[in-house]
Amino acid sequence: MIVAHLDLDAFFAAVEELESPELRTKPLVVGGDPHGRGVVATANYEARKFGIHSAMSCAEALRRCPQAVFVPPRHSVYREYSHHVWETVRGVVPTVEKTGLDEGYLDIGEVAGDFLVARKVAEAVQTAVRASTSLSCSLGVGPSKVVAKIASAGQRDAVPRALRRQAPARRRAEGRGAARRRRRRDDRGARDAGGRRPQTATAGEHGEGAP
Repeated sequence: MIVAHLDLDAFFAAVEELESPELRTKPLVVGGDPHGRGVVATANYEARKFGIHSAMSCAEALRRCPQAVFVPPRHSVYREYSHHVWETVRGVVPTVEKTGLDEGYLDIGEVAGDFLVARKVAEAVQTAVRASTSLSCSLGVGPSKVVAKIASAGQRDAVPRALRRQAPARRRAEGRGAARRRRRRDDRGARDAGGRRPQTATAGEHGEGAP
């Protein structure tokens, strides 16, 4: 048995971003009234950076991120997008079991004889969904529904972790680039002043403190 669990990433928020592209760069919360007893249905990754998550009270979400944009759920719109997603999935894997608008199971064993092929099929599903709906989804493959769901959750959780790592990694890369540029400028200055490039050595070449 080879089964995959599909989970559309931040589905409600992703649909709202497609409908209103200006929301993509803003912390977005889909849920109830933040000044009442509303609850967060989902939040985009910009909002999740502030610790906002599903089932949190909207009042708490507003406290954590006062600049967040709150929109009420539009289930009829989400159902339409969900319909397109699952039609696309069935074009790759015919047998599916929907467990909600944004998740379900795929009988990948029907089209793949081993897990190596199953992984390629899962990637084909992701590519097809992205191409037809502009939505992203996480897929976990396993020998059972339980294992597949754990795998898809791990893949989904890796997205915000990657986003959090992105900024410091970019700063480190920029810092290394700036350091290289400074060294090149220093070398050019030394050549211009003395007519030749100075001979340098690290501590490991001649021993620590060697001239």
